[in-house]
Amino acid sequence: VDCVIIDNEPAKAFVAANEGLKILDTEYAVEDYAIAMSKDNEELYNKVNAALEELIADGTVKAIVEKYIPAE
Repeated sequence: VDCVIIDNEPAKAFVAANEGLKILDTEYAVEDYAIAMSKDNEELYNKVNAALEELIADGTVKAIVEKYIPAE
């Protein structure tokens, strides 16, 4: 195997555990994340959005990103 393409965070752990590997500087894709739910379930949609708004407002999302997805 000459090359693999995986998400950055798992790649860091894999490279750290396997001598002779490196992560290239080239970024091939930027991915967004989503939550899937039935478009007919307005109650769930509203609850999920309210929870996300609360997590953003109180800094929880920022703390998670800084801890697990640090900027390079």
